[in-house]
Amino acid sequence: MKFFTWKNGYISAIQKGGYKLHINEKEGFTYLHNLKTDISEQKNLASKNPQKVEELKQLWDSWAGTLAQPYWKRNADAKIPLSTEANAKEEFSPW
Repeated sequence: MKFFTWKNGYISAIQKGGYKLHINEKEGFTYLHNLKTDISEQKNLASKNPQKVEELKQLWDSWAGTLAQPYWKRNADAKIPLSTEANAKEEFSPW
C-alpha cells in the first residue's frame, strides 16, 4: 500500500490511488480530488464520495498515530509583531 502524506500547521493531506484528501483542521474544510480526471483540483468530490473520504482519513489517522509528539508548538499559532512604530502593538499571523 503506497501513499503520500504531508502536514503543515493545521493543514494535512494524503494522496493514494489517484485521489487526494486535503483537510484544514482549523478552518474545518475537507477537499477530495480525483487527480486522474482533475489534475488542477477544481472539483471537490468530498460530498459525492464520503466513503473515499473516510477511507483516506482512516489511513491518515493510522499513519499519523505512528508519529512522535512534537517538542514545540505549531508555528501556525505564532504571532509575529510588526516592526514599525505606528503599528508596534499590532501582530500579524501569517496563516
